[in-house]
Amino acid sequence: MTGDGQESVLLRYRGAVAEVILNRPTRRNALTVGVMGALREAFTGLGASEARAVVLRGADGFFCSGLDTAEMDPGAPALEMWSSVHYALAAVEIPVVACLQGGAINAGAALALACDLVIAGESSYIQMMEAAIGVNPPMNAAWLALRHPAGVGMQLALSCRPFRGDDLLRLGIALDVLPDDDVLAHTLQLASRIASYPASGGRSTKGTLRRASGEAHRFAAAVDAALAAPDGAVIGDRR
Repeated sequence: MTGDGQESVLLRYRGAVAEVILNRPTRRNALTVGVMGALREAFTGLGASEARAVVLRGADGFFCSGLDTAEMDPGAPALEMWSSVHYALAAVEIPVVACLQGGAINAGAALALACDLVIAGESSYIQMMEAAIGVNPPMNAAWLALRHPAGVGMQLALSCRPFRGDDLLRLGIALDVLPDDDVLAHTLQLASRIASYPASGGRSTKGTLRRASGEAHRFAAAVDAALAAPDGAVIGDRR
């Protein structure tokens, strides 16, 4: 629940498309342990649904501003919960599409990078600032290592600057970049098209690609390596 009694994560269905929506707009959809638990529950529950594609987004046009350190400590207990969220997301068998509006910062960036496809607005951005505040970004590191060349990870993680729509397209992170007002409609249209593939084509193709690349095993290895950082690991804070 949010402070005003609303659900912090919404799960909606549009036919065969599930929408998982971070719903703390007054905090730019920042993460707490409660939000993480709700996200994990939503991702885990998708396996029992009839959804064939998922859209992950934030309410009111902002994806996620990272960890809400006003409400939680970014230490070991939060990291354990955060890891479980990503294992649940990695286990989702149907395609997951990020609707990137506004920003995806620190821990929010990890959620966007974890999605199978990213649709971005022209002014939306991914920003990893953990290096600038002296903390380790384990989930960002794991997904970048798994899905992108090392140079891409170095650019995002060491520059600490925002990478906007055209940058994300250039780096191969975004599939499409749209005018900001068109992002949600385009993302839902793409997810609906994937969901319409015959014989669960989206699920089976994603599974085939994951098996061929060994992604499941490689993800666990990448997380273990990132968590073994000598300086310890905490998750990115809300900026």
